[in-house]
Amino acid sequence: MLSISRLFRASRGLVQNSSRFCSGASTAAKQEVKKEYVTLSNFDKKVMAWSKIYKNLSDVPDKVSVAKMKRGRDWFRIRMSIGMIFITSVACIAMIFSGKTTHNHGHSVEEYNKEWHKKVKETGDVHTKPKVISLKE
Repeated sequence: MLSISRLFRASRGLVQNSSRFCSGASTAAKQEVKKEYVTLSNFDKKVMAWSKIYKNLSDVPDKVSVAKMKRGRDWFRIRMSIGMIFITSVACIAMIFSGKTTHNHGHSVEEYNKEWHKKVKETGDVHTKPKVISLKE
C-alpha cells in the first residue's frame, strides 16, 4: 500500500525535473519559435495609428506581428468601452432631466395610461395611441 508521504515525494521529484531547470531544452525551443505576422486591413492600420504604436498611417506596414496587433486592438477596445460608458452616462443624465421637466409640466406616464384605457373602453380599438405631449406646451 502506498503511503501519502511517498506520493508527496514523487510529486516533488516531478517539480524538480520540470523544464524550468533544464536550460538547454528551453533555449532551443525559444529559438525555434517563429514570429507570426498578420496582414492588416485599412481599419486595422487606423487602429495601429490611433493606438500610437506607429506615428501616423503612412508608417504602418502591411504586415505586423500578432503581439503588436493584439496590443493595438486591446488599446482600441479599452477606448471604445470608456467612450460607451461616457455616452451612456450622458444619456442617463439627459433622460433624468427630461423626465424631471416633463413632470414639472404636469405630465406623467400614469396620465397617458389612464387616457389610453379610457379611449380603448370608448372605441374598443386596442391599437389607438394616446396623444403625445411635447415639452414646448
